Amino acid sequence: MIRQWLVLLFWFGQIIAIGQSQMVDSLMAVVSRNVRDTNTVNAYRMLSGILSSVDPVKGIRYGIAGVSLSKSIEWDKGTAGCLLNLSVNYVMKEQLDTALIYVNQAIEYAHKVGDPNRLGLVYLNRGDLYMKKQDFKHALEDCEVALEYAEASNNDDRRARILQTIGSVNFYQQQYPKALDYYTKALVLYEQLGNDRMAAIVYNNNGNIYKRLKDFQKAEQSFLKAILLGQELDDKVNLSMYHGNIADVYLEENQISKAEKAANQALQYARDIDIITQEGISLEIIARVMLKKGEWSNAIEKAEQAKAIAVENEDINTVINATNLLAEAYIQTGQATEAYENLKLAKRLNDSIIHLQFNEDISAMQAKFDVDSKDKEIKILAQEATINDEKLGRQRLWLALLSLLVLTVGVAAFNYINRVKLNKKLQEMELRSKIAADLHDEVGSSLSSIHLLSAMAHNKEKEAGQKKLMESVSTNAKETIEKMSDIVWLIKPVENDGESLKTRMEKYAFDMRDGGTFQLKTDLEVLRRIELSMDQRSNLYLIFKEALNNAAKYSNAKLIEVKAFSENKKLNLSIKDDGDGFEYHSSNEGNGLNNMRKRAEDINAYFDIQSVVGQGTSINLGVTLKNHPSSL
Repeated sequence: MIRQWLVLLFWFGQIIAIGQSQMVDSLMAVVSRNVRDTNTVNAYRMLSGILSSVDPVKGIRYGIAGVSLSKSIEWDKGTAGCLLNLSVNYVMKEQLDTALIYVNQAIEYAHKVGDPNRLGLVYLNRGDLYMKKQDFKHALEDCEVALEYAEASNNDDRRARILQTIGSVNFYQQQYPKALDYYTKALVLYEQLGNDRMAAIVYNNNGNIYKRLKDFQKAEQSFLKAILLGQELDDKVNLSMYHGNIADVYLEENQISKAEKAANQALQYARDIDIITQEGISLEIIARVMLKKGEWSNAIEKAEQAKAIAVENEDINTVINATNLLAEAYIQTGQATEAYENLKLAKRLNDSIIHLQFNEDISAMQAKFDVDSKDKEIKILAQEATINDEKLGRQRLWLALLSLLVLTVGVAAFNYINRVKLNKKLQEMELRSKIAADLHDEVGSSLSSIHLLSAMAHNKEKEAGQKKLMESVSTNAKETIEKMSDIVWLIKPVENDGESLKTRMEKYAFDMRDGGTFQLKTDLEVLRRIELSMDQRSNLYLIFKEALNNAAKYSNAKLIEVKAFSENKKLNLSIKDDGDGFEYHSSNEGNGLNNMRKRAEDINAYFDIQSVVGQGTSINLGVTLKNHPSSL
């Protein structure tokens, strides 16, 4: 049942791609024009969506191109759509963790757009993804959020799909009455909207539930309704599965002729549209019908065909079912060796999915054969199975104990390393605080006294030469106090380094502006939310001071702009002016520029200077962040 459910989810995606070649050609023509606009983004988005079910590798390539273009033209709606389709492509590749990363980003951009209809879609997709990961708690939470947005946008189709997904979550948790309730609500909406394709799928889902509940009459009615709608739509993709499901019900009810007819019809639909996996499933159902009829040779033929197709397509469930059927058919025909080989294969595969009932199979073989050699072969199989089960049990116990030991040691080591790092950090903070206090109290007070005394001497001095000397002493002492203040700030630990850095940079910039003739624009808000090491904070601040000081004193600028922003896990700082500029070559850098470049190298930062005579100068710094908040 779950096997057929998953096949439904896959082959319903195929419906979207069939017959889309003309649309793909049209979209490719739009992309080939290389126009950087919203139409090209939409073309990338649609190509990624169409290709997700037939060629997800190409779908991913187009999705990434769409994200890149939409971000460059700052179109959040296009970015959200391309990210969502990227997630779908990774689901088709069964890379669910990667798909989750992209759908989370899609939700972030959808919130920027603020469209409740789109928000309902992205939350529904993430809920469906959580369901595939069997994280049912988060799946239901996302469906509830999606339902709220669907109500806000009054979108009945979205509402129906959400209710259907909630039904599927309850189905996987074997909450069958709840699943039926949600499927029924979804079915009412689909029928009101005239969406017969989705209505047929819900009828098929209901039939699978009734089959699980052994209510074969209702299961038959539900599958027949799905088939009727599928025939009206000529939906051969799903008709193959619908007929296969009703064939299962007929077999349960021992209606062999109806089961054979339905199974053959399922096979024909699968072959008509070349769905290989569904063809294998249909052949396996026909083999079961042949076994019911006692046609052992036909059962073997169909089961071998089903097994070959399933092995080629890595459909493990069908391989297991086919090998079990073959074992039973070979037993009936007296071919014990072939039966034995198929039983071994089924066991090996079943170890990773379900427990194989070796004792029942062995008993069946013993009842069919009384030849001593065959009895011996069967007993060996039974002994091997018992020994293997015992070994497997012991191995699992030792593995569990070893895992627990490794986990305990790992946690202890992790705690010890964290404690050492914490103690080291506390010692560093204490040392920084002590040095800052000593510098402030001892050297700072002495320099303040020099500044005060020189100012007093300046007021009393009469001779011009001595007055000029005392002015120099006063100026130097004042500058030294300012530099000492910077040093104290740079090494002193604070609760929020980013906030402190922003405040200090703004104070320095505005002080420079107040003493100059230029206008100043600053945007340093991002500094509030970042975490820098002491070296990064120190060098970034000193580079900023040097760059701003040069621009203010020597560029004759009318406007100086200082901006900080975060991108790709980097903090970027830009200082631009519209002043005189100069002919810049790396060979003619003075001490100031050399100092800035050296400080950038000390923190492994990107550093670039661009200057054009008459157009101004731009200095750019890029610092890699170790702890990069996702909200930046």
